[in-house]
Amino acid sequence: MVKLELIEFADFTHPEEIVAEIFRQNPRMDLPVPLDEIAKAAGIVEIRHQPLASLEGGLVANAEKTEGAILINSKSLPLQRQRFTLGHELGHFMLPKHNHHMECLSRDLHMSSYSGGLTDSQRVEVEANEFAAELLMPRQYFTTHPDCPQTPDCKAIAHLAERFDVSFKACVYRYQDLCLLPLGLVFSRNGEVTAVRRNKALRFWMQTDKGAALPNHLGQKIQAMTANSVYRQESATDLWFDTSRATNPPDSVMEETFLQENGYATTLLWFE
Repeated sequence: MVKLELIEFADFTHPEEIVAEIFRQNPRMDLPVPLDEIAKAAGIVEIRHQPLASLEGGLVANAEKTEGAILINSKSLPLQRQRFTLGHELGHFMLPKHNHHMECLSRDLHMSSYSGGLTDSQRVEVEANEFAAELLMPRQYFTTHPDCPQTPDCKAIAHLAERFDVSFKACVYRYQDLCLLPLGLVFSRNGEVTAVRRNKALRFWMQTDKGAALPNHLGQKIQAMTANSVYRQESATDLWFDTSRATNPPDSVMEETFLQENGYATTLLWFE
């Protein structure tokens, strides 16, 4: 059972510090992380799952944030997404500078520090996302797990997602953030890019963006693939990156695409 001495959190203000203290007080935490137990030990007296029209989640707490309730959109699938929402709202509850009453949209749960020009309210959502990622996929457990690949590997990341009981997308985000190699992510559906993300080690500008078509070679390959299959090859760098804005770019980039259900695909791009 998770137990928390809440007075010990008084001096912590950053997501990493608070999560580290949770694990310091509970050094034998099992995987997947028992999020409901942690929330209750922190002071959350109710976690309610119900259909919501526009919100992904919400927090209602007293002004001192000694007690609170969390609301989660039960329509969000897969169920692992609801776990991330719970972690996000718990972050609002445990991070001292966050408001005691929060209403969070789907886009709030996708914000990251890589997004430029963030407002103060958006930075609050980024911190809650960082808290959720650190709590659900703790760095010390994640990077040392036997399924965590040394070089990007979609199937291995999918196994990690199962072990930590998170969605593949949340897991591949976490892997990207902790990866030391320059790593870009391209999400698509039916050959059209839906999102692009890069880590701090990747200093080349992406050639593609939301709404664009995938490069022809990949779009054609995806049409012949079956769901839950992987395609890997070495591609020319300028197919994916704007090499005119880079100094001495490498000639080729490693490319791996994981085709999921309903036409969704995730493409990993990295330089060795």
